Amino acid sequence: MRYDEPIMATVDGYFRNGHVELRETPPDVREGRVLVTFLTDASVPDSQAPAERMAREIRTLVETGQIQRARTLLSGLGDDLSSHPSILPWRATLKAPEARAEGTSTGESAADNIDWLHRHAAEYLGQWVALRDGKLVGHAPDRRTLVRSLRERSEAAGLLMAWCGGEVNQ
Repeated sequence: MRYDEPIMATVDGYFRNGHVELRETPPDVREGRVLVTFLTDASVPDSQAPAERMAREIRTLVETGQIQRARTLLSGLGDDLSSHPSILPWRATLKAPEARAEGTSTGESAADNIDWLHRHAAEYLGQWVALRDGKLVGHAPDRRTLVRSLRERSEAAGLLMAWCGGEVNQ
């Protein structure tokens, strides 16, 4: 270290489960000693209260495509934080996807759809696809757009919808 370099850097972080997680990387620091100062809620402005901080952290994870990390963070929150109004919308948004069967399907059709996915999913990375009887009916980067398009063409019934790789876009 040179004497004309700053000897301290301050970065924001959060202590959780026995670990300090930094929200940013200190400039030009690869390793070094640290002093950790714990801030009580009273020493932090209301806009930085724990629930709001967690909501911002979850939002950042979602915006950067780290959906599973956001789900993990959300699942680790206690009841007091997970029921906070700033967290409740994230609970609904990040709820694990559910598969549901509607109507009947033949094993043959399902096998054809699975075969199509094995052969063609790589061509549609980052896309939702809609399949019927092993044939592509439609595709789009998000599920809502695909469903809307299929409904406009009256083709929404009797389909298998699947996400082809990457983080899930609802």
